[in-house]
Amino acid sequence: MDNSEMYGQQYEMPEDKSGILDTKTGDVLDASELTPLDVIRAVAKETGTILRDPNQSCKHCYGRGYTGRDAETKQPIPCTCIYPAKTEEDEISDSIASQSQMRNLQPKMNREQRRRMEKHQKKMIKKIMKMQKFAPKVDETEGVAE
Repeated sequence: MDNSEMYGQQYEMPEDKSGILDTKTGDVLDASELTPLDVIRAVAKETGTILRDPNQSCKHCYGRGYTGRDAETKQPIPCTCIYPAKTEEDEISDSIASQSQMRNLQPKMNREQRRRMEKHQKKMIKKIMKMQKFAPKVDETEGVAE
């Protein structure tokens, strides 16, 4: 049985195209015909990312806009020179985010402070143990009806 003939009807097999979808025209562009920078721009257009022209004196991409290709997917890896510089608002939001992460960490202590804290913790543990020692013990059988 031929793949183009099924249930007694003839039909044409669609071509399997892989590439990038042009959002304006709706056509599928062949990825092999596009330059790597065009591929990056097409993906950026889909995600709404604004890109700059590559810096011709960039030491990473040498003005190409991409540093290389991914070994598995063969997609170009964009260089950092094509992304816009951070605005003051971005800098502020990044600093706030990093400060909130820093609050979760313990404050830095010098040797004397650390030893004083450890000594205090040991005293507190001894005090709690002493209180538990003299605390009335509760029998598990007292509150149970037989």
